[in-house]
Amino acid sequence: MRQIRQLTDEAQFLDYARICVNAYPGEKAEAETMAKRFRETAENNPTVSQWGVYEDATMIGGMFLLDLEMNYFGRFVPAGGVGMVAVDQLQRKRGAAKDIVHFFLDRCVERGQSVALLYPFRPDFYHRMGFGHGAKMDQYSFTPASVPASPSTGGLTYLGPDDLDRLEACYARAAARQHGYCRRSRWQMSRLAKRVGEARTLVGYTAGGELRGYLAFDYRKGSERNFLKNDLVIREWVWDGPETLMALCSFLNSLADQVNRVVYATQQRDFHYLLKDARNGTDNLFPFVTHETNLSGVGLMYRVVSFDGMVQAMAERDFNGVTAAVDLELTDTFRPANAGSHRLVFEGGRLRAGANGSAKGAATKAPSTNAATPKGGGAIPMSIDVADLSSLLMGAVDVATLHRFGRIGVPAASVGLLTKLFTTTETPECLTSF
Repeated sequence: MRQIRQLTDEAQFLDYARICVNAYPGEKAEAETMAKRFRETAENNPTVSQWGVYEDATMIGGMFLLDLEMNYFGRFVPAGGVGMVAVDQLQRKRGAAKDIVHFFLDRCVERGQSVALLYPFRPDFYHRMGFGHGAKMDQYSFTPASVPASPSTGGLTYLGPDDLDRLEACYARAAARQHGYCRRSRWQMSRLAKRVGEARTLVGYTAGGELRGYLAFDYRKGSERNFLKNDLVIREWVWDGPETLMALCSFLNSLADQVNRVVYATQQRDFHYLLKDARNGTDNLFPFVTHETNLSGVGLMYRVVSFDGMVQAMAERDFNGVTAAVDLELTDTFRPANAGSHRLVFEGGRLRAGANGSAKGAATKAPSTNAATPKGGGAIPMSIDVADLSSLLMGAVDVATLHRFGRIGVPAASVGLLTKLFTTTETPECLTSF
């Protein structure tokens, strides 16, 4: 009989680590070292728990589960994360991974987490389970001289463990500003600070007595035959505005005679506008005389776990002043209980409360009269799969794009209005790894 249980002792952590070592050989880690890391996380981060999948008394797989608070258009909402999903090699293709995802999503519902997040080992595998794509990740490789430099580099300083309070406050302000960011525990921030002097350097910018931004980075060889040729790899870059950005850019620019290239992965889709020369050094061209600037890929995926819960999360979101009613037909083959018909009523850009006065009443089973159609026309029919709805509600894609590719069923005459309703300039970004 298959069961899923939380891991608590040394032997369990070691069994899980051995499965992970074989599942992720690219990690090149010893099982004992990995088990120690798992235990350290369990002891210090209350938002993370490790779970094992058992067949009788034998562990055949495992996962990390995270209790997150995610910024959803300016409001922090409960969210669930899953990571380090691993299945024993002798148990592959026997449904253990599917059981893991079912357990994870059920737990999200139990804990009031209406949205789930994960980094996929295979995007198509999780897309079939209802996870939609988030914003693309672009990896740039540019010369230090490509970023602008300001006349003054005052305010720059190295950061370390003694700066944890300031570092924590700086990230917390960034998380409150940026849609998609997740809050972090003090222990998570301490891990960023304590690696100074090991493999990572941390440089911050202070103004008015406040840490306004920081760069966490390390170095890698740029050549096996020239020890002077090295690349600077940015692990985390946070800033609160143009002044802070220019100060940190000036720091990078000053390294032009020391650093070969700066490597930076970001979900900011327009980052190339910052650079004087965005080319990545390959000198590759593709039609028509288009210069290669970056690697691009899909990563973090999102899923609406509970539609009713997601309606609650959307209660304070601004839907661009649009007044409309939408009869939504949601398909969810992995979680049929989440599927169904709902009427969404928007007035002046707000998801309207129903007759009972609660935010939850804003979404009712269509065609209920609890959420009557606004004056001026009937409700717009919209049919969509939960994966695409998840991407749409996170602001990673718009209605026009989904319609163009046949991913959504809406009347052609309503595409413009629905695009305006759901479109946002705030695409989701996330710096939290798991």
